Amino acid sequence: MACGASSERRLARNEAENAEKGVSLAKSEWLPKFSLGYVSERVQGSTLQGIGGGISIPLWAGKGKVKAAQARQKAAEQMLEDQKISFFSAMRSKYDKLSALSSVCERYGKQLSGMNSSAALSEALMAGEIGFADYATGMQLWYNALCELKESERDCHLLLCELEYFAK
Repeated sequence: MACGASSERRLARNEAENAEKGVSLAKSEWLPKFSLGYVSERVQGSTLQGIGGGISIPLWAGKGKVKAAQARQKAAEQMLEDQKISFFSAMRSKYDKLSALSSVCERYGKQLSGMNSSAALSEALMAGEIGFADYATGMQLWYNALCELKESERDCHLLLCELEYFAK
């Protein structure tokens, strides 16, 4: 997703720049066009040669092109702004998820480290207070909780890496 978001931003920025150039091109089409050159014409019995010139004034040729180009430019700028808002919204969402996940990991980690279930379960099994089925069930629950904590910490680090990548 990191590369995709970056390329989408570049694409939106390029679209806005192209639309801006399109407006200036449409405006330049309204300028009169001049021509100057050497002209030769042969008519039966005579040859006419000389310098020829002309001017072309576009009255209706580019009708509506400037307005259309300006509308495309506004649309491209709006798309760029929408993309920026979407990007920052996604980053804010990731930041909020990271802070919530981080606090859960911290609290959960303290609870798991405070109670060493494997040692307590082993002592209870050796003392005969619990049977092997209870010991196996307790160890499975403790191991699952530890795995959940490690997965949450991994997710936390992945989110942090994504945020740091876009911070640069």
